Amino acid sequence: MGVFAETIRALAKAAAPRFPGGWSGSPQRWRFGMNADYRKLVGDGSGSSIVEACVLWICRNFPEAPVAVMRIGDTSIPEIILRHPFARKVRWPNPHYSGVLLWYGTLTSWVVDGNAYWLKVRDRLGRVAEYWYIPHWMIEPRWDDEGTEYLTHYDYRPAGQLFELAPSDVFHLRYGIDPDNTRKGRSPLRTLFLELGVDAEASAFAATMLKNLGAPGIVISPDRDSKKTIEEPDREQIKAKFDQKWSGENRGSTIVLSRPAQITQFGFSPQAMEFGAIRDIPEERVTAVLGIPAAVVGFGTGLQTAKVGATMSELRDQAYENNIIPTQRLIGDELTRSELSEFLQPGERLEELEVAFDLSNVRVLQDALTKNAERWATLVRARVAEVGEARAANRLPVRETDHVFAPSPGVQIVDAEGNVLPATPQQETALAEVATSGKV
Repeated sequence: MGVFAETIRALAKAAAPRFPGGWSGSPQRWRFGMNADYRKLVGDGSGSSIVEACVLWICRNFPEAPVAVMRIGDTSIPEIILRHPFARKVRWPNPHYSGVLLWYGTLTSWVVDGNAYWLKVRDRLGRVAEYWYIPHWMIEPRWDDEGTEYLTHYDYRPAGQLFELAPSDVFHLRYGIDPDNTRKGRSPLRTLFLELGVDAEASAFAATMLKNLGAPGIVISPDRDSKKTIEEPDREQIKAKFDQKWSGENRGSTIVLSRPAQITQFGFSPQAMEFGAIRDIPEERVTAVLGIPAAVVGFGTGLQTAKVGATMSELRDQAYENNIIPTQRLIGDELTRSELSEFLQPGERLEELEVAFDLSNVRVLQDALTKNAERWATLVRARVAEVGEARAANRLPVRETDHVFAPSPGVQIVDAEGNVLPATPQQETALAEVATSGKV
């Protein structure tokens, strides 16, 4: 490499912006222009009623499927390990609040910031005894400036004090990976500051108009036939009297001027502004990036489209498929990678376990689960799958006697190798139920 190229590289490195923790060279896509102004207005988006409605919907529905530890056996269908210590710990993370509240805080930070954190409190033996939610604005990942280590520690600032936490004592859940800082996640809301700012401006404008006469600004000028001008003291007096009589609780009252004057409306009326159409756009964008149909949250823009086409039940299924289930899959993988090894029991191997969410009792998904059970029942009757595979796929306990092919009652029962097995009375009863009801 020549001297000129080396010089250019050195100048570029020196000019690159530096950030705490060693982050350099990040694109400044939100630091300049209109987006920066609206980012100051809306903050992280948590103060927006649109974002809050979506976050609350996610928080209310997410915990309906509890955390479960699955054993991956010889088949591709995992089996739930009942009462696993890790599942119990997530359900009761600490003495002061339940796992449901832990998920409320976690999901709120995850959506609005793209990063959620748990503090791991250990007992004297070094085992995880408690989980505590850490607000995203109180903690930040750090690393050295040379970049020799991906992550050295977390800066944790409770009550203004700084503590350095080891990475092993923090569970960090990221919303994907931020290309500007791969050690953190990236909330999809950061692309919507402009839309959220428009909604905030429209709301503030409507509130201001309702506060001031319920109409746009008013211009009071001398009557066109009058040759006299209104002096400054008189102008201020008329303005004060007008504001007092026609604003606040006096809206709609009568005012009589002592001299001929012309009153003109200045600006646009609410009808001309069409606030409904303007405020529909932020609702559509926010729900789109979060994968939640607007009608499910209760927004008017979504309810308009729900009257035709998809039913509300189908839209709820879509919300689960596009938001809740993918979120649970991502969180389950991160919990498996980061936390499950802390709770391994004697004889368990990490590569045979995974953390997932048990969807079997989620009310919204019952129709889909019924269709899945019917599909497995068809596979069992056609000798494509064993009874045990079908029971495992439907989150039912698998018994030793279930590892058989059972097409229908009255025929011989064979195992996976084709050996004929004698049927027990219980198996005959189960086969009869399969044939008559289609249930596994």
